[in-house]
Amino acid sequence: MADKTVTGLPLELIKFFHSFPHYDIKFSPVSSEFDPDDKQYRESLLLIAAVPVLWMLLWIIIYMVYFCYFCMTCRKSSAEKAHKSDKPARWCSFIFAIFTILVLAIAIFGNEVVSYSLKEARSDAGKISDGMDDSVMTTARIRGSLDILENGTAIYLESSFKTNNRLDQDARPMLIGLTSMLRDALVAAALRVQKDLQQPLVLVQFDDDRLSDTIEEYEVYRRVASNAAVGFLLVTIALALCALGSKKKAFLLACVAIFIFNLMLVWVGAGLYASLVVASSDFCTDPPAYFAGASDSPEVAAGVIRYLECKGPTNSSNEAIIAVHHQLEEADSSLASMESKGDLLASEVLLNISAAREMITKVKLLLVDFSSTTDCTSAHESYMAAIANICSTSILAEVAVLASFTLVGLFIIVLIFLLHAAARFSSRRAYFEVDSQDNDFQSRGENTRSDNPLYYRFSQISTNDDNTRVVATTSASDDPQPSAPPRSSPPPAYQNHKDFYSTYGNNGTLDSNTRVPAASNDLNRNSNTFRT
Repeated sequence: MADKTVTGLPLELIKFFHSFPHYDIKFSPVSSEFDPDDKQYRESLLLIAAVPVLWMLLWIIIYMVYFCYFCMTCRKSSAEKAHKSDKPARWCSFIFAIFTILVLAIAIFGNEVVSYSLKEARSDAGKISDGMDDSVMTTARIRGSLDILENGTAIYLESSFKTNNRLDQDARPMLIGLTSMLRDALVAAALRVQKDLQQPLVLVQFDDDRLSDTIEEYEVYRRVASNAAVGFLLVTIALALCALGSKKKAFLLACVAIFIFNLMLVWVGAGLYASLVVASSDFCTDPPAYFAGASDSPEVAAGVIRYLECKGPTNSSNEAIIAVHHQLEEADSSLASMESKGDLLASEVLLNISAAREMITKVKLLLVDFSSTTDCTSAHESYMAAIANICSTSILAEVAVLASFTLVGLFIIVLIFLLHAAARFSSRRAYFEVDSQDNDFQSRGENTRSDNPLYYRFSQISTNDDNTRVVATTSASDDPQPSAPPRSSPPPAYQNHKDFYSTYGNNGTLDSNTRVPAASNDLNRNSNTFRT
């Protein structure tokens, strides 16, 4: 296919996307000529759309490995946890989210521009088709009027002249001869209309339904799907901003899961727009070939291309129109000559002659209308307007949406890492506090501070209270229970309660330096003794 890219369009952009390799699902080369009715061509567009999808699947695998790694290495030392902060991750997430919203705004604008430009292209194509339909109807009206004059008026006048007794031998042959001239002129005009006006229209029939059906087939779904996808992305980004503000770990992790779905949605959309831009570039490389491809006849295809591009004479029917107009003048002259013999003709005959002349005048006006509708200048203007809407406005907007989806996809890749980091670091302070409490439970030896709030100082149990408890608990034995040996340090942390009571039970005596953990539920903090 020859490169016939329409001038005045983004040529380099069209050539770039048109140069993409086209392969079917069997990886066999396919022609890059725009033909949406061809199965292999549609398969080539499907493979182009699959490239961003494969990129998305690669990142899904990377995320799986990334999350598995953190699940296996989530237990870290308290010191390492304490040194981390969630502020950088949250601020970076906020910045990327704002940029994503701005890029999505471009996608929304581009989506509306695509919809509007394609609507205008359908309207311009409809104007060409309407003009061709008007031309066909005009020729039909011209041919019908000529048939009425030939088979109605001419035959009636001839029979009237033959049967009119008021005509003398000189007037009768003259009027009959004028009738024959009228019929010959009408027959010649009718043949010229059929051969030179009606038949050429068949060669330049512009089928706008093919373009309209192609646009309508995907435009409704494209617009609705694009708006739905962008709306969902905006809602999820708003949720992510709320999660960043609330600092809730569960909320942030839920946003991470949602953004993984967003990643799939965005890259699928990018793939569809990539195939759409490639298809538009294929169409814009040679637009007349698509319209000419509606016919199987090479002659018809050449006529369509010649009519749309309007090269050479603006109206190839001018010669035939002039010839028909000249023959109508001859017919009108014959009728005028008949009308000049009005004193010899009946009033009814005169009325038919006058009506025939009026009909010839109307046919002349129809020829003027036909000349204007078949002039390729107006059709070419509508054709160029349609091509400009598709190949300039629409394709630039489609590229803008494709670039927006690509940037949003890259931003979401980074946002997932940032949101996960913000979720991981959001609870570091709590982890550090728990670990500090765990360390305070350990034995501190001589360095234990007496004013540590986590420990209570217990005074030595009085001898009288101790003796009273001994009597109450040793009624079956006279041997006194051994008292606990004095300790200068607290007991080991996390000691079993049974062993703890066996050593430091109610019968024991603690010195003034003995301390116990404040977090123990078995201590009565309002007393200086152990709970019994």
